[in-house]
Amino acid sequence: MDIDTLKYHINHIFLPLKLPQSDDQDIDKDLAICDRVIACGRDFQQLLPACRTNTWDLILMMMERLRDVLSTKTLNENKLLGWMKDLKPGGMHRL
Repeated sequence: MDIDTLKYHINHIFLPLKLPQSDDQDIDKDLAICDRVIACGRDFQQLLPACRTNTWDLILMMMERLRDVLSTKTLNENKLLGWMKDLKPGGMHRL
C-alpha cells in the first residue's frame, strides 16, 4: 500500500470527521477500504463461536453489496430487487 492510500485510510477510518479542504473522494481508495473491512470481518468471524457467525454472514453480505454498488457507481434496480427477493426470514436485523 502506498503512502497516499495509507493516509486516505487513516483519514477516512480513524480520524474524526472534518470538512475537507478539497474533495479527496477516490473510488479506488474507497473500494480498497471496503475490501479491507470485508477481509478483516472474515478474519474476525473465524474467531467467533458458531452461534454468532450468522450475524456476521449478514454483515459481510451487506459490505459486499455496498462494495458492489460503489464499484458500479450506480444502484442497479434489477440487482436491488434480486437482493430483496433473496432475503430470507432472519436475513436482516433492525437497528
